[in-house]
Amino acid sequence: MKEHVAIIIEKDDKILFIKRSIKKKSLPGKWAFVSGTIENETPFETAERESFEELGVKIQPVNLLAELELPELNSKLFFIKCKILKGKPYIKKKVSIVGLDL
Repeated sequence: MKEHVAIIIEKDDKILFIKRSIKKKSLPGKWAFVSGTIENETPFETAERESFEELGVKIQPVNLLAELELPELNSKLFFIKCKILKGKPYIKKKVSIVGLDL
């Protein structure tokens, strides 16, 4: 079973979403949380790595909000709430970013 994190970044009473590339296999062109695959690390370490790789920010995981197994996709998702410690989110790839009110 593959394990992934969904990174829920809250800042200024907004939750950060990105619009996925239309070239992605899963959810192409859809709005989603920043996410990534766990690679020989903890879910919190994955959240830190993916936030820097995809958004250019240093984050601090705050807590694990939920775990969800998706047997039909052979996947497990960890939803992790995070706060930004350093940097301003920007997209390195050609996709969109938005903050939605809580």
